[in-house]
Amino acid sequence: MEIQKWFNNSIFLARDADWVFIIKNGNSKEEMIKAFEDYLSNFKGSKITDYSLNVYSQSSFIPTNKFTFLGNRIDICEHYKNGPYYPVIEPLYRAHYKYNIDFAQVFINKVNSMGIRPWLTLRMNDSHYLIDGLGLMQSDEFHRALALGKVIGEQYGYFRNNPDFSNKEYTDSLLSYIEEILNKYDIYGLDLDFLREIYCFDYKSNPDCHKIMTEFIRNIKAIISEAEKLHKHKIRLLIRTNRSPKDSMEFGFDIKTMCEKKLIDAISPGPRWECADSAIPIKEWREICGEDIGIIFGLETLNLHGSFTTINQAKAYSAAFYAQGANGIYLSNYFDVNDRNKAIWNFTPENVLSGTRNFTVTYQDISSGSFTPYNPLPFSFDGEYSFDLEVGKIEANNKVKIIINFKGDDLPKLSVNGAKESEAHKIDPLIIYDCLRETNRNLTPDIPVSFETCGIETKSPLTLFFKGSGTIDYIDIIIE
Repeated sequence: MEIQKWFNNSIFLARDADWVFIIKNGNSKEEMIKAFEDYLSNFKGSKITDYSLNVYSQSSFIPTNKFTFLGNRIDICEHYKNGPYYPVIEPLYRAHYKYNIDFAQVFINKVNSMGIRPWLTLRMNDSHYLIDGLGLMQSDEFHRALALGKVIGEQYGYFRNNPDFSNKEYTDSLLSYIEEILNKYDIYGLDLDFLREIYCFDYKSNPDCHKIMTEFIRNIKAIISEAEKLHKHKIRLLIRTNRSPKDSMEFGFDIKTMCEKKLIDAISPGPRWECADSAIPIKEWREICGEDIGIIFGLETLNLHGSFTTINQAKAYSAAFYAQGANGIYLSNYFDVNDRNKAIWNFTPENVLSGTRNFTVTYQDISSGSFTPYNPLPFSFDGEYSFDLEVGKIEANNKVKIIINFKGDDLPKLSVNGAKESEAHKIDPLIIYDCLRETNRNLTPDIPVSFETCGIETKSPLTLFFKGSGTIDYIDIIIE
């Protein structure tokens, strides 16, 4: 066991595949490289410990001998200069064939110089553009699988054309590609982003699909072991997976076995995209992973109401997950340079407890369908209703305000962690209207009310104990 675990207090930033938009306006080799390096310089001095560049998403964004290189689609793409593909494909083609730039190596050199550990990300089964007629973004390997019908199938809707990882020809091509990039690039770790997508099998018809996935990860671990000999240092493996251990297993990811067999070094459970998840079950994952596997919770940019997750909401979720034993943060889609992201790049387990935290209750956005997904709102009660939430550490000097949207005849009363009951106070509907009108539940405020309390001190779950009769479909806990 390592004395100092590498994953403690890590902030893991995963750059989306659209990094090509940073380089596309360069009119020379020097300009393309400078644009990319200038962008990466924004992270110097931040608390980001690990940065992962996405090099694969249906096809390779870097030149390869083992898989389809997206830049090679330029001949077809020339006919569609006004379409959505040209701004992605043309810069990759130009960088490689005209200027001989290896942007993965540029990235590695630059982040190393800033004291940030370089990783590479593979979006393992991404569904973007899968329903497009031209198929320019997809690899030749994908099109072969599609032609043979080796995809997960119509019953999976939007994800129906995802290649099925039961197809050994397809997974062997991925293994060859992974071996190529690990031999070529001296990186700190490999990030397998299975939240793009978690749908890798027709799991409803293949209950043993987890065995296939475990063998696939075992083969990747073997490739990593050989690359470690070449580069003479440890190379980490992180898997991004569903927020729920039960759902992950159902989808085909036996994380428990992967941990027991020491096939992986960390997991990042989290939401797919629709909203930040306020209740990732970190404690369940810790029981599965033990203490030597990092649990780096996933934080998404969108929240319940369809707007961007605020700094204070990100603080609240981070405080809750750290309190449950998480080791770090995986920031998905937080790569744009703006004030919000700069603040979140500098989170620590300590500073997320300072200032204001907004714990907005959200829900699970992707589920296998075999289990009831986490979705606590709305709930109705007639008499008493107890509601537990993991919100992180609260000290006696913190002021706590609970804002709800309530539908009922008489306002409810609320006690928090057994403290004296608080009276409900009606508040301006505009305070939560913007948080409700965009939701997929199509909510509108009924009676927005708030409760204020202080003197609560807890490291355990916060228990909200309502008395009265009605329905609650929105909860926001503000801790100051």
